[in-house]
Amino acid sequence: MPDAPQDWDCLLRPEKVVELTPVAPDIALGGDGFCLHTALQLAQLSHLVYVRDVNQRRQLACDAGMVETAAFSKWELHWSRFEIDNETPDTPTVLCFRGSCDLRHWVLNVSALLADWPRGGKVHFGFQQAYRKLKQSLLNELTERPTTTLITTGHSLGAALAQLAASDLDIPCCCVYTFGSPRPGNGDFRDALEAQSRVHRVVHGHDFVTQLPQHWKQLNQLAFVHPGQPVRISSDGTFDQSADVPLPTPEQMLLQSLAAIKSTPSLSRPVPALLDHAPAHYVRVLRECLHTQEKQR
Repeated sequence: MPDAPQDWDCLLRPEKVVELTPVAPDIALGGDGFCLHTALQLAQLSHLVYVRDVNQRRQLACDAGMVETAAFSKWELHWSRFEIDNETPDTPTVLCFRGSCDLRHWVLNVSALLADWPRGGKVHFGFQQAYRKLKQSLLNELTERPTTTLITTGHSLGAALAQLAASDLDIPCCCVYTFGSPRPGNGDFRDALEAQSRVHRVVHGHDFVTQLPQHWKQLNQLAFVHPGQPVRISSDGTFDQSADVPLPTPEQMLLQSLAAIKSTPSLSRPVPALLDHAPAHYVRVLRECLHTQEKQR
């Protein structure tokens, strides 16, 4: 477990705490099921895209068994395209989106109104605006270098953008892995996305961001919801793909956080509901889950 000062870096400056584990580059779509090995590899990519320096990012990708073949940034919003080093014609392409790392992103994050989405349903207005800044570059890249098999992935804001891209891009066999995703849209958007893509939504512990924007079921089709199959991972190296057991509500998490602050002499460490959101902890816990799974074989 990182020390206290590093905990804040994990959360606020994730590019400063990137510790990847070389794993066999074996990203597979694997039918409809969740693949823990694939999840670890994609969580690592979702972490390393926070790194702005191109050479450092490409070296980190190489260390993780992948090659960054294209990238684009605007407003610090960013996507990278990754391929497996020993790619074959049916090797999936990975589009990985960066999470929030700029004040302008937080302006987008809090713009939690629903806006019409051309592929069906309504989506978070701020996420839609962020995606629009990247869309043309994605279309240009996929026109110049088309692929038949695509995985989209990302952490936090990047996870929301991954779901919008999967909905919007006309590429078959699309699969989505998200880490610490906020709710990106309403029920109609969820239904349209799930009709064309498999969505695996990974949630670590009591990650507060996964509860935002809050779901008000009284709003019916105007309520924010999560697409996809939830996969809950825990620090003890276990993961659960069973029914979507509700996390504590944002209000309950706030009370827990206030209690943690009251019992701590200083804010030396983020409260768990925030710390669980750090991309480094998603990578660490998925690594522990994979290790546990391999020991049980």
